[in-house]
Amino acid sequence: MKLVVTDSAWSSLAALIEFWAGSKTDERIAERVDEIWEQVQWLVKNPGAGQFEEHLEEIGLHHRRWVADEIKITYRVIDDTLFITDFFDSRQDPGKMKR
Repeated sequence: MKLVVTDSAWSSLAALIEFWAGSKTDERIAERVDEIWEQVQWLVKNPGAGQFEEHLEEIGLHHRRWVADEIKITYRVIDDTLFITDFFDSRQDPGKMKR
């Protein structure tokens, strides 16, 4: 399985890191990012895990979500490629999710 992280997902991760910078040490931020990447690697080995993302059903692209602590990893699988489309802090309003 090939992994592609969209530009939008990279932007979301950067925004999370910037948000965390206000309350976490650099070391803790690095740990959180490592934890997220471990979950991404797990998804590559287990595509189809998690639930369909009901907040994105209307666009009909079969997005799924995998939640790692409070971070929702939104993705879709096309053929042999797993596309990460968003990293979303699930404590936010779901209406803010990127499509």
